[in-house]
Amino acid sequence: MLDVKSFHAFLRGEFEAEAVGGFARLRRIPDTHVRHFLDYYASLDAGRRDALADASTLWGALRLAGNYDKDAWDALNSLPARREWLNEMTMGVGRDPHFYYSVPILRTCVAQAKIDRMHGKPASVPADIEEYALSVKSVKAPELRKRVRAAMTALFGAKPSKGGGGDWDYEGSLSASQVMLGIDYGGRHAQLRYQVRVVSANPPVHMDRGGLEIALGAGLGHWNFIVEDNVDDAIALLAESVSYMSLLPRRLP
Repeated sequence: MLDVKSFHAFLRGEFEAEAVGGFARLRRIPDTHVRHFLDYYASLDAGRRDALADASTLWGALRLAGNYDKDAWDALNSLPARREWLNEMTMGVGRDPHFYYSVPILRTCVAQAKIDRMHGKPASVPADIEEYALSVKSVKAPELRKRVRAAMTALFGAKPSKGGGGDWDYEGSLSASQVMLGIDYGGRHAQLRYQVRVVSANPPVHMDRGGLEIALGAGLGHWNFIVEDNVDDAIALLAESVSYMSLLPRRLP
């Protein structure tokens, strides 16, 4: 098992490098959770930013290392920065909700507005939100599966296999690591939920449930805002995330 303390220090450095670069990669991720995290981080003073970065990368280290020690997770969740972020996720105080509406939520808004009109009921969805929802051109699961298969085959010769429901696995070898990308295309709250498993023999490292934003504690790998305007970049970014994970074993100190 990875040593969580040293792994945390490494990921903290990764977070700082992303911050210096203006979070250029994280800002491309089509996930309203990540968008919310970056906006919240930007709203903090320097001391609270550092505390949030520490807490978030500790979350990433525990998750990728497969550390299920209850005391470690209890200690993480007792950190003020962690508790404040969890509260922000729930409340989102003072922030424009339009900016954090996912594609599944927007689809629900459109459906509810139609139901209200059909039954002659007062509108339960504000007109501006319905207008915004109608303007968003999302990408459906069959198109995503086709694009992901092509990208992963090109990246590491992945052999896709179908699981239950909307689950697919893509297995292969990349950067001297055995890699398995697992994707659920059938989630209610996201269009694509992914995680990367990496097994390296030299050095002997095993990481599970990973991805770029997961490692940095900025997201869960639940992409919920893939639309016609960003789908090409989203698939490219998914390939970047898989490559990032495959290289981690050789980059660790």
